[in-house]
Amino acid sequence: MPIDRISGADADRYGSETARKIAKAIGATSISEISNEFELNNRKITIRCARKGNTQFGVPYQILNRVNAVMAALEQENGNYKLYEISPEKFKQHMRPTASKGSSAGRVGIAGKNLFINEGKFVQLVKLETEEKTIKGNKIWRMAFRCGNQGSSLWGKCKNFNVAAITYEPLERFDLTNHKYNEPHSLWSKLSPAQKASLRHVAYDMKNGDIIYVKEGTQIICKGTVLGKPDRAYVFDEKFRIIDPNGTPWPHQVPVAWDMTFKSINILLGAEQNAVLELNGDRLERLQKALSSTAAEVKDKIARICWNDYRWQRPSGRDGKSKNKDAYEYKVGYGHEEWLLDTTKVIDGYHYGYLQPIADGWEKHQRMVLNISLYSINDDTSEWWWIGTIHNAQVVSSGESKVIYAYYKEKGWFREMIEQIRDVKGVEKDFLDNAPRALVNVKFLPEDWDPVDPPQKILNAHVVIPAAYYKLLDKIKEPHLELPFGEDPDFTAGHTSRKGRSIVHYGARTNEIRRIEGEMSDNVYKQLVKLYGSENVKQERSIGIGSRVDISVRDKDGEIFFELKADNSIRTCIREALSQLLEYCYYPNKKRAKRLIIVSPNPINQQAKDYLNKIKEEFKIPVYYQRYNVVSNCLESEEF
Repeated sequence: MPIDRISGADADRYGSETARKIAKAIGATSISEISNEFELNNRKITIRCARKGNTQFGVPYQILNRVNAVMAALEQENGNYKLYEISPEKFKQHMRPTASKGSSAGRVGIAGKNLFINEGKFVQLVKLETEEKTIKGNKIWRMAFRCGNQGSSLWGKCKNFNVAAITYEPLERFDLTNHKYNEPHSLWSKLSPAQKASLRHVAYDMKNGDIIYVKEGTQIICKGTVLGKPDRAYVFDEKFRIIDPNGTPWPHQVPVAWDMTFKSINILLGAEQNAVLELNGDRLERLQKALSSTAAEVKDKIARICWNDYRWQRPSGRDGKSKNKDAYEYKVGYGHEEWLLDTTKVIDGYHYGYLQPIADGWEKHQRMVLNISLYSINDDTSEWWWIGTIHNAQVVSSGESKVIYAYYKEKGWFREMIEQIRDVKGVEKDFLDNAPRALVNVKFLPEDWDPVDPPQKILNAHVVIPAAYYKLLDKIKEPHLELPFGEDPDFTAGHTSRKGRSIVHYGARTNEIRRIEGEMSDNVYKQLVKLYGSENVKQERSIGIGSRVDISVRDKDGEIFFELKADNSIRTCIREALSQLLEYCYYPNKKRAKRLIIVSPNPINQQAKDYLNKIKEEFKIPVYYQRYNVVSNCLESEEF
């Protein structure tokens, strides 16, 4: 299969070279000169690499028979690689033969990347070490974007317009495009030597391919590549889009592609009074050493977020929130984390959110990069839930938070958040007062959100989470979840009554409907036990995707899944049950049941019959309907 339209030979070379780089980064040693096989912690592994856009991995059968693990390296937008691991047995279980007619025909098995993501183990994010090298003639610069020594920073505006900008009076409105350096002399002569050098670098020296590192205080906070003409990248912004608080335009600019995945570092390189400084010699060497040190392992943390019934995309009201009258969420009716996972709002590739555990000690955490696992407590049920992990979350500065607040207001997103607070009868005044200075405190790439889908109850919370406070804690170990992901548990018959249980899974159907469905389930279970025997019927059948089937019956040919719904609309019942049954049976690449049966109290109509028959005929899906009789409290015998 072509990868980014490159040849097979190029693909092989890419796979081999990248696998060896990744092996070096994780401490593995090569054990074969002709295949991507390595030894790591006394285990034999193979590393398979995929560029962005490629979704398939191929592994020769011979390699599968001699390694202990298959690792897949998935290239990310920023050039890093997410590394996942599965066993060779699981790869064999899900693989298909290659469609190639060439030398790999009959020798290579193919599996998709979702196998690794959904059923594998996330190992780590690998950032391949690179040295800062320049093309012949290109230079590396350090640049600050502050009005004077202690004035306001214009970095946010430069970032938004994808430029590096500078200004000095009396040249703040003078276009230098058609003038040589130091012309007109009458204006240049009014600049100090340091000002002359900085403006000259931007207006005359910078060219396409140069690298700019952004200085803010004692930190280098971003990196960019100069675009524009190869001999002189300078452009004069005659629209004066960037104006500082003093009303002075910053029109002297070069276009830049900023790398928003850059991890900040603390370093002072000298000549701090210079707005623009060329880096070479000792300064460049010191910068490169500091950059290489940022490749250290990202720390794993745990953070509590307030309860939410809408998957943390908008406020969901007081249900499940803390009953402690001193708690913030009790006082105002919502928590600032309730928009944390609304990843429809993206700025420069990042989604911004708020975490209360970050807010405590925000200044200390600023510009840290963390893997943050999230949990929440439903105060109505006292259940602790594992939500998922944000990988490579970056703690933003208070200055960046203010920039994002302004952007949210401009886009209408902030107004939307206020309306959502009103929808749940929350107290909006506190939000209005705090948002200008602390609307967000963390950002991450949407693809770095790794959810537990659906969220799962934690069975050993006291071991995994040492305190229930809103504090940023070290992650000690993985939680033991009620419905773990992985291999499907063996069928074990048994009765697990749902009667009186207000919450079975994360999510929100009404308690009344859940109560009715619980009674239906208990009655149907008893009926099926009489038909099939107690050893062949399981209520609340666990499967290895973090879910349970309402009832499963086992016979000599396989299992039959029953999904029960109590809505008074047969169309609604079919819609909800069908999607669940398809997932229970086939997700992600299995067939767990031979028949799928939808159960509800509604008599079936002709449209519903036609619809189910069409599904069976068109898609060969064995889905049927049986009515639950509310008078006799049992299934009717007729199937549709």
